[in-house]
Amino acid sequence: MNPYAIPGIAGIDAMCAQEWGIPRERLYHRTRKREVVEARQMAMYLHVTRERSSYATAAGHYGLDHATAIHAVKTVRALMAMDKEFKRKASAVIDKLQVLDNAVEDENNS
Repeated sequence: MNPYAIPGIAGIDAMCAQEWGIPRERLYHRTRKREVVEARQMAMYLHVTRERSSYATAAGHYGLDHATAIHAVKTVRALMAMDKEFKRKASAVIDKLQVLDNAVEDENNS
């Protein structure tokens, strides 16, 4: 199944996991491994900024509390400004989501 065809939160999770090179299920495990933490933080950032989820809802999706989502949003903004590799991965996910949005919009306008 193409993860880009999955809308919403499940699609965000799939795209973040794929970009960071981890299985999607790892996002839900309690671990502090960098690749998992970064992918999960990016997913929470997108849940809050793109899907307009509350911090509590975004973090709760991963079994975490709202303070973790607040920290994730701040961390992603900082990493995007300072870490070129993180920004490349984050931009790739955001671009793929935009392509999906455009495809859905085009389909709705047909």
